[in-house]
Amino acid sequence: MVCSLLGCVDCAAAQSAPQTGAEAFILMDAGSGRVLTGKNTEQELAIASTTKIMTALVVLENAELDDRVEIDGRMAGIEGSSMNLDAGEELTVEQLLYGLMLRSGNDAAVALAIHVAGSVEGFAEKMNAKAAEMGVMHTHFCNPHGLPAQGHETTARELARIAAEAWKHEEFRRIVGTKSITVPWKGRDYDRAMKNKNKLLTLLPGGNGIKTGYTKAAGRCLVGGAERGGMQLITVVLNAPDMWNDTIRIMEEEFAQVRKEQVVQAGEICASVPLAWGGEMPVAAAESAYLPLREGEKAEIEWILPETIESAVAVGQNLGYAKISVKGDGEILCEIPLICAESAAPPERRYADAVREIARGWVWREVIWR
Repeated sequence: MVCSLLGCVDCAAAQSAPQTGAEAFILMDAGSGRVLTGKNTEQELAIASTTKIMTALVVLENAELDDRVEIDGRMAGIEGSSMNLDAGEELTVEQLLYGLMLRSGNDAAVALAIHVAGSVEGFAEKMNAKAAEMGVMHTHFCNPHGLPAQGHETTARELARIAAEAWKHEEFRRIVGTKSITVPWKGRDYDRAMKNKNKLLTLLPGGNGIKTGYTKAAGRCLVGGAERGGMQLITVVLNAPDMWNDTIRIMEEEFAQVRKEQVVQAGEICASVPLAWGGEMPVAAAESAYLPLREGEKAEIEWILPETIESAVAVGQNLGYAKISVKGDGEILCEIPLICAESAAPPERRYADAVREIARGWVWREVIWR
């Protein structure tokens, strides 16, 4: 299933938005990308350590978890939150990712950046290239950790999209959902014990992520995640003094109103296309599709198929696609491929029929030539 992560911001704003003290917030369904509610979702703001969601995403796409990273003076002693790296020790990318996402280690961010790109600046270029690839045009990164920098900013809407993209990685989900872990500490007779700063893992039923952030410039920021009934929701609250309660309130209100519903089932015969030589070809959905729907809402499906089938086709052959939206909304949230449910081919002509057609053709030419 191909899902749009654009969301319908105007439609979301029209919903009864929860009351929060956040300067901007949004709630998105991770599966379909549907924006369920929000405020100031397009406002460009500083995002502090929630930056590290994109850092983790770029690392996961450009490094192996078991890569070894030797810590040097460039990586140790970085200001702000830290996993307390020491020059001379060696850790894996996976261990550094735990330090990045659980302890919000700025030193881990720098170590990963240098490992992947050779420098902090080079890694920031990769972050911005990934943002451009995703089409998040109001996002710009200057560093991998989120410490204040001129022009380092994004919007609630685009940060939610980045989080939803990272959520596709099983390793990312596992790391951000880990409550605590120990990592070896070279030169010490005890391990590094790291506890996740994300209180949603214990305060919110179904809470499973994602990342906290704070600087004086950005205020308190939180990208939250929770799953219930097979529906994964992602929230972003920016410059939110009461970020935990705001996030929990937003999540609880939407979980009470919205259900994940299957609107198309894989293998379901959903349409048919006439065969040029007679009969029809049944068309099936290649994948299932789900939407988060409130009570009374219905899905709207547009079938994009050819008017007729002119030549032989095989079972499973792609024939078109379906556009899926919420009725009355207009925002295309999902596109699923449609395939032939059977094989079919034009009937073979008999030899005698073919000879007669050729003969008629020669008679016609003889008349014209004369």
